[in-house]
Amino acid sequence: AAAAVIRSRPDVTGAVAARKPHLAWHAHRRYAGIPRTALPALPDTLRARGVGFLFYSIIEAEMIPEYFALTTIDGIPPGLKPVYIREDIPFGILFEVLPTNRPEPATPETVSRFDHLGQVLTGYGVRARMNDRLMTDQYHRAVFLMSNKNYAEALPLLEQTVQLARDFPEAN
Repeated sequence: AAAAVIRSRPDVTGAVAARKPHLAWHAHRRYAGIPRTALPALPDTLRARGVGFLFYSIIEAEMIPEYFALTTIDGIPPGLKPVYIREDIPFGILFEVLPTNRPEPATPETVSRFDHLGQVLTGYGVRARMNDRLMTDQYHRAVFLMSNKNYAEALPLLEQTVQLARDFPEAN
């Protein structure tokens, strides 16, 4: 279904960024892997690589937990617009990479679908596992940095870990 959405949008040019190339193949598009960058910089990075669509699913969340905020309506950075939400297993979201980072207001239907997706993810314990994993990874990186007396880099990681714990209390 995501490939059909992409094929129905000839106005959006560019590759499909995903974990594997089969979605791009079915959509008759070029494939691009998902880049590793800070989430706020993701739309710019995708645009620079000539990407028109990004597919992010629970499987990608296992590999790139830093992008898990993409599964929440408030976590989507400007420059990405959800155009398809797959609610069956494996859960996934297809984003259009917009030409600019202008904020794109979500429709009530999109908000409702993200709310439903959030309930399902929480029900399956996925959010808790992903945020626990991300918090643990960040905490371990911070401890390593502090052991090397690199406090300036460790402090933001610890602050992010605390913020994740506040934002997703089910992970605690």
